[in-house]
Amino acid sequence: MKKYCNTFLAFLFLFSLYTTAQQSPVLKVGDKEVGLSKLDIDVKVTGNRVVTTFDMLFYNPTSQILEGELNFPLGDGHEVSRFALDVNGKLREAVVVDKELGRIAFEEVVRRGVDPALLEKGTGNNYKARIYPIPANGHKRVVLAYEQELTYENEAHYYQLPLRFKNTIDDFHLRIEFLDQSKKPILVDGQLSGLKFTDWQHNYVTDLRLEKFKADTNLKIKIPTDIQNDQLAVSGDHFYYYQTFSNLKKKRASMKEVTLLWDASLSMKDREIEKELAFLDLFFKENQDIKVNLEIFSNKIMTNLSGIKIRNGNWNKIKEILKNQTYDGGTDYSTIIKSPKTDAYLLFTDGLKTLSNSDFHPDAPVFVINSLKKSNAPLLKEWARASSGNYMNLVTYDTGVAYDMIKYQPLEYLGYASNNKQIEILPRATQFIDSDFSLYGRNVSTGESIDLLYGYNGKVTLRKTIKIEKDNGQKGQIKKYWAQQKIAELALNKKENKKAITDLAVQYQLVTDYTSLIVLEDIRDYLRYKIEPPAELKQEYDLAIAQMKRDSIAIANNKVQFKKELIEVSINDNEDQSPPPSRPNSSVIQRLQGQVEGLNVESSSGQPRANSNIQVRETSTTSGFINSEDYEAAPAMQAPRSLETEPELDEIVVVSGQDENTGRTNRQNQFRAEQERKKQILKQLVVSNRKVQVPYLTALRATNSVEAAYQLYLNNREYYKEQPAYFIDVANFFREERNNTLFADRILSNVAEIDFDNYELLKVYGYELEKQAKLYEAIFIFNRVLELRPEDSQSYRDLAIAYETAGLCNKAYALYDDIISGKIYEKGNRRVFPSMESISRTELKRLASKYQNDLKDVTVAKELLKEETYDLRILVDWNHNDTDIDLHIVDPNLEECFYSHPTTKMGGQLSKDMTQGFGPEQYTLSQAKKGDYYIKVKYYGDRYQKVENPTFMKITLIRNYGRPNENKELKLIRLTHKDDIEVVAKITI
Repeated sequence: MKKYCNTFLAFLFLFSLYTTAQQSPVLKVGDKEVGLSKLDIDVKVTGNRVVTTFDMLFYNPTSQILEGELNFPLGDGHEVSRFALDVNGKLREAVVVDKELGRIAFEEVVRRGVDPALLEKGTGNNYKARIYPIPANGHKRVVLAYEQELTYENEAHYYQLPLRFKNTIDDFHLRIEFLDQSKKPILVDGQLSGLKFTDWQHNYVTDLRLEKFKADTNLKIKIPTDIQNDQLAVSGDHFYYYQTFSNLKKKRASMKEVTLLWDASLSMKDREIEKELAFLDLFFKENQDIKVNLEIFSNKIMTNLSGIKIRNGNWNKIKEILKNQTYDGGTDYSTIIKSPKTDAYLLFTDGLKTLSNSDFHPDAPVFVINSLKKSNAPLLKEWARASSGNYMNLVTYDTGVAYDMIKYQPLEYLGYASNNKQIEILPRATQFIDSDFSLYGRNVSTGESIDLLYGYNGKVTLRKTIKIEKDNGQKGQIKKYWAQQKIAELALNKKENKKAITDLAVQYQLVTDYTSLIVLEDIRDYLRYKIEPPAELKQEYDLAIAQMKRDSIAIANNKVQFKKELIEVSINDNEDQSPPPSRPNSSVIQRLQGQVEGLNVESSSGQPRANSNIQVRETSTTSGFINSEDYEAAPAMQAPRSLETEPELDEIVVVSGQDENTGRTNRQNQFRAEQERKKQILKQLVVSNRKVQVPYLTALRATNSVEAAYQLYLNNREYYKEQPAYFIDVANFFREERNNTLFADRILSNVAEIDFDNYELLKVYGYELEKQAKLYEAIFIFNRVLELRPEDSQSYRDLAIAYETAGLCNKAYALYDDIISGKIYEKGNRRVFPSMESISRTELKRLASKYQNDLKDVTVAKELLKEETYDLRILVDWNHNDTDIDLHIVDPNLEECFYSHPTTKMGGQLSKDMTQGFGPEQYTLSQAKKGDYYIKVKYYGDRYQKVENPTFMKITLIRNYGRPNENKELKLIRLTHKDDIEVVAKITI
């Protein structure tokens, strides 16, 4: 049994929970930011497109090697384009890889003690990467670049450079190039001494070096642009077209009734509320006499006020409600109540769907207002576009410009006209144009013309003809722009288009929802996982691939030759074949050439001994059985405790000449000793007090009302916001100690809101929902876990259990069948856990037998209809990857079933020990003796345990499994003491 030790100083669990302003990429260890000793920033602006590169040298002043995590959200339209870090003193570029393959390679390499780097895109355009090692008293170089399209307003593009670093930087260098720029850029926000823009060969450049500089102020630069400006770039058969517009907007019809939808989930806590309120000030200034329906929601509707009449633009009542709103809970758009008479919806949200997959498609136009950088902008744009509304991003647009998007009806791009039947132009029609517009195309020829169509309400009122010119540079970059737009289009139905997205992303080296950037240390790892390495390793990789092919051919030829020789030898020897010798009987009795229990046992002379008493002496481990290492190496050696089931006898001692009284006395002494042993065992079999004792719960228990307790929770939340266990513990307090499900459900739903990409947290949340029989909510969460971790067989089983419990038998059957058939492993490289097949087969048999009539269009194999039934079935699952937990069961005979003693005298069976993954481990008993069964666990710990994120274990206790009177009970416990063995539950039969 292996114990995993934490060899690092600290592990980061950074939550992008309260993100508003433009953020710089920062590296953290725990909650501490790693300081920068050197920062080199390079910015290249071409038209409305920018590439920003941060070359960062982090310094570790401690005497210990550190592990950190780079974590940063990017704005709407921003995409990471480069990631590199130093490996053995040289800069190693990352390459794009399928997201699942990247995780598999990353985690398996880490298990060997070698540390690669993996950068992944998460929900809300949030990126994170684990960085290790950061050498003791040394440096770590990390390079990160991202691309973006600039916003256009007031006849200019605007670029923001995030400079939000806490420490003073020894060496700071900033270079910004504005390529082919006719007008001088202007610094409009932020201060940087010595920043000047110099005209150099039709480009404007600033190049600034500073020492001992504290870069803690964002810069905003205005780049003046000509009105009605258009640009066309061509590369081969691809083109990129950009145009600005002005004075083409039509005022919308006045509104009589609107519905104001206000997202009050936890992720909205640090919204730019002043900007949002200023936006509403402008709205009610224009719409002074209007009826308003107000809905405030998170996991449920929190406030629902209908028919509020606004007179003379006075909306103070609503404003006060919004200013004093509490932000708590996850986000569920299915809770929104649609208003039948409303003229429009004003939806203030970030678009992060954390509790259900519901979309928002009402009959009236939806105007979406977002003030947070971390958001699902593509989804919000699609909701607005589909309803003929608009999307207003207050992060990039000022309030006045954003309000014009609702005040005026925007120009629409309605498509194109061309004689070229092979041409493919993106984006698709219809797109709203507020001030500028970008278009991407391929399969074009030099000299051909394309008519672009614009108008209002689907009617063409404006045509713009563009003529494809000769290739004018930017080879490859234009094709990459087209691929980015194509992926954006495919992402509107990303599950159905997963393969197409992945293929395009790998081809064009783009980070998407299904691809990541990976850095591996050794060329052998690139070869093992068939990952194309960066340019500096490509020659070595190609040579190795060629050699492997030659070796494969040679091996194949040798096999053919060997088979020929084997056949020849077989033919020659076939005429003189003698039967093989019989295998000797290996039973204990025959090995000793005697018999046990009253039958003859031969003496050393070969003559039988009469009236011999036999004693059995065990000389192995304290439990009387082989240790775990022996068991795992040779499972056939397992030995039960009971002598009646033919144990492995270490020594037989024959004692002759004992009279009957002596034998009786010995038996009585043995009986007394056994009774005393059982008494001592029973004293130790006490279920641990699982009531969590932490300061914040002690304080909550001291409150005198539910409302006071909830307010105290809110007051303490900021301090504990990076500890997911806080939300789980407090939710359980309200549910179990205050009998309040409203607050309990809301607080618990924050687990999904904290980090919707953290599968370990989502597993805990799913277990809790399963325990509370919130079946469809559990299905949504476990579906998300499967999206995040398709490489884990446990992800399929968790979802199958949720489907079956909800009565969705066909879906459950399909998932179980994929596990036992091995279909989930067809992609390759996935870990195979032997117990998963047998445990899932047991569950599939129950499903097939019990719900045979509900399984539609499914041909059930006959052997699956032979249901397994048990008096008792116990399972444990846990939420942390690479965790070692042992299940022990003590039955009424006080016989303990565990990894090195998996079969008991009563017939109890324990599945194979799971030292990695998430479990499960299972105990089954067909014929249970009445009495108490104790569940013990030994928690060895997690390979990558984070202090803020403890391990939770789900215990499933089932009586009469597979029978009509089946009874199932779920327990969820929090494990906190490594290496201790605890009695965590008891079940009575």
